[in-house]
Amino acid sequence: MLIVKNNILSLRQLLENGYEIKIKNHTLTLLGIKGAMIEKVAIRKNIMFLLNIEMNVPKCLNTCVKDETWLWQIRLGHVNFDSLNMMAQKEMLKGLPSIIYPN
Repeated sequence: MLIVKNNILSLRQLLENGYEIKIKNHTLTLLGIKGAMIEKVAIRKNIMFLLNIEMNVPKCLNTCVKDETWLWQIRLGHVNFDSLNMMAQKEMLKGLPSIIYPN
C-alpha cells in the first residue's frame, strides 16, 4: 500500500512500489499491484494528470504539520520560502500568513 504524504505523486515512486503506468493518446492509466485499474485520466493543459483519489481511511491523507509556514509550503507544491514570503507580502493568496523562515 502506498501512503500519500503530499499532493504530488511521482511516477517513479509508483513504479518502484509495483504500480503500472500506461500513457497513450494523452491519457494516463494507473494500474494497481495486481493489475486492477485504479484511475484513468486525461492530460491537462499544464502537462499534469489530475488524480482524484478517495480513500476509505482519510486519515492517511491528513498532515501532521502544525507550523503554518510549512503547511503552506506543502499546499503549494513545495514552493520555496522566498516565493512564499513574496506572495504573503503582496497578499496574493487569501489566508496566507506572514512567513517565518524555518531553521
